[in-house]
Amino acid sequence: MKRFLRFNYVKNKLIIGYVSIIVALIITAVYHFYTAKQVHEEVESVISTEVVAVQKVERLHANLLEQQALAMGFLLKEDDTIRKDYEQRQAEGKHLIEEVQTMASAKQWHELSNKQKEWQQEVKKRLNKIDDRETTSNLANANVQTLGSEVSSIMQEMVDNQTKKLENIQEQAVSNAKESQTWFVILTASIILFIVAISVLTVRSITIPIHQLRARIKGIAEGNVQPEPLPINTGGELGQMMEATSTISENINNFLGKVNHVSNTISNYGQSFTRSAQEVMEGAEQIATTMQELAVGSETQANRASDLAMNMETFSTKMSDTNDQGKLIDQASQEILTMTEEGQQMMKSSSEQMDQIDKIVKEAVDKVRQLDEQSQEINHLVETIQDIAQQTNLLALNAAIEAARAGEHGKGFAVVAAEVRKLAEQVSDSVTNITGIVTHIKHNSNLVTNTLENSYEEVGTGTKQIHATQQTFDGITMFVNEMVQVIKTISSHLEEMKDNSSKMNTAIHEIASVTEESSAGIEQTAASAQQSSAAMGEVVDQSKDLDNLRHELHEMVHIFNKGNIHEE
Repeated sequence: MKRFLRFNYVKNKLIIGYVSIIVALIITAVYHFYTAKQVHEEVESVISTEVVAVQKVERLHANLLEQQALAMGFLLKEDDTIRKDYEQRQAEGKHLIEEVQTMASAKQWHELSNKQKEWQQEVKKRLNKIDDRETTSNLANANVQTLGSEVSSIMQEMVDNQTKKLENIQEQAVSNAKESQTWFVILTASIILFIVAISVLTVRSITIPIHQLRARIKGIAEGNVQPEPLPINTGGELGQMMEATSTISENINNFLGKVNHVSNTISNYGQSFTRSAQEVMEGAEQIATTMQELAVGSETQANRASDLAMNMETFSTKMSDTNDQGKLIDQASQEILTMTEEGQQMMKSSSEQMDQIDKIVKEAVDKVRQLDEQSQEINHLVETIQDIAQQTNLLALNAAIEAARAGEHGKGFAVVAAEVRKLAEQVSDSVTNITGIVTHIKHNSNLVTNTLENSYEEVGTGTKQIHATQQTFDGITMFVNEMVQVIKTISSHLEEMKDNSSKMNTAIHEIASVTEESSAGIEQTAASAQQSSAAMGEVVDQSKDLDNLRHELHEMVHIFNKGNIHEE
């Protein structure tokens, strides 16, 4: 533990630097996580409370508008179905009012409640007097519509207030997020400065001793061996390395002095040894030259006889190999003939299958063409439906115009005309989608038709090619039969040539053996002389190499600073 706390060691310095950086990064990550979590909780709170409140107020507003529309529709058309829908919306409205009551101000809610009750009482009163059509219509236009508009205005004001409140909360959340982001940037910048400072201090504490070591080692490499020790200002591994480098400098200086002394001694002995070896080598070379001239003629004759024997042996071997290969070719030709006959049968079967495929592809082309014609009929039907939808839309527009001319008496009919117009628009949209689908189907059917027609043409071409290939196989079979007969004739001729080459090879080997025995004695004598000369030549060469090595060693020693070398 005490050694770890000593910051002289490189490992400890690096560990402390890395730990400081990791701690700083962890602090940044924790702060970022905390701020992100806080913003997330604020957003979830807004979604779970204010957004839900706005949705409920909008649902209540829509419910009240539906009640007003159904009440007006019933007063105009006297339809029991509309009345049942009105009562159902009224029950839903009561439930929504209970949920929304806590979200509005007391004054606003009191005003809305009074107007709603007044409107409902007016509607209920008119429903009880439904037998008097004219009176009901006039009162509906006067009071019910006015009260409904007031209720709708109050509800719209509530929706606007709730929306504005939600926007204020969102702005506050964005402001908090920006503030957190600013603090995060400040913290990140501070941590980066801290990391840079730690890194610079750690690097300087390591690089300064390394630079001193590099300068001393570079001086040794350039020949400047300084015996003075390096100044050691640090401990740990770097201090030990600096101390070891100083010791190396001193040892190299002492070693170079000893090497210089040994080099001079070797130089004196080598020169005397080289002169003696040179004289012995000259005498051995004269003996070797005389014996070599005697052996040249005999060796040339033996070499030529040996080459002839080797050539005949190679020729005999090649003839044997050629004979074996001729037999293999004969067997291969028989197998090729068998495979050709099998290929004829397979081509005949393939021709029959291509005829069957031709029929199937032709039937597929006919069916796809029928599908294309049916697609065109569907397209005509769709165009007819489109015309009907356009006429219906035009009639609905005319009905709406007539209802507008009728004034208040035609409002119920205007509602019906609007619904008919929406229905016509939906039919028109559906017809457009159907037209697109039919067009896509027609396009794909055209592609399939073209593909099948091309396939039909390719199948016909393939059928013709298979028939032509079958005829080619018939011709190949005829030529293979002729080739088998020729190969059998060649194989018999090769067998005869093999026997004759074996006899010639035996005779040439006998001549070569006699020639080699006659030159063996001369070669042995020449070899002895050459060995003596070569041995002395090697001695001379080794002596010269030793002198060259001595010069190289001397030059290497003098690369270093001569003033620091102490010769012994």
